[in-house]
Amino acid sequence: MPRMFEDIYRIYTDEPFRTDGGLIPAEIYERVMTTCFPVSVEQVREYCGYHADAGGYEYEMIFARQFPPLGEAVEKK
Repeated sequence: MPRMFEDIYRIYTDEPFRTDGGLIPAEIYERVMTTCFPVSVEQVREYCGYHADAGGYEYEMIFARQFPPLGEAVEKK
């Protein structure tokens, strides 16, 4: 899910994600995703919108602000 990439990248690297445009380089995206989740590069490319001609993944933001809030579980039912 490219929209969650900013948060996953920040957790993985302890640094905010920065991009020069609307593309996340494949090397960075695939390294983070295959390290943090039990998926292969082939699966990431198939399901996450890999653009072979551009060599990366489309960068999408949910909110216009950095570090959008994540939900918190407070009770188990």
